[in-house]
Amino acid sequence: MPPSQSPLQIALVEYVQSIRPDRDRETAEEIERIRAVVTKSGRWQEFEEWRISTSFDSSIDVIEVGGKPWFKVRVECDGQEFICRCQTLDKAVLLSKFYRRLIVDQFYSVGPPWA
Repeated sequence: MPPSQSPLQIALVEYVQSIRPDRDRETAEEIERIRAVVTKSGRWQEFEEWRISTSFDSSIDVIEVGGKPWFKVRVECDGQEFICRCQTLDKAVLLSKFYRRLIVDQFYSVGPPWA
């Protein structure tokens, strides 16, 4: 019998389900917007201020892993970075959204990383 999920695990799964592009038009549009930029230049980067003097520096870069194209996802905020690699651009965009949401939720629930 698998262990029961914690409230945090349940919330994370619910958020991931809520941003699936087949369920969320905003996510589907964001994926296509980022795809156009990455296809043209090999890199997408965006700065987004989500709180006064607090912003995200998010990027997705095409990289090569084992001779195949992969995507490096990076989200930085207040000197803290989340970085991962994904095989598909769709997953890279979803992880970028997930990291940004995690940073905001962490800030408002337990405080900023430097506190």
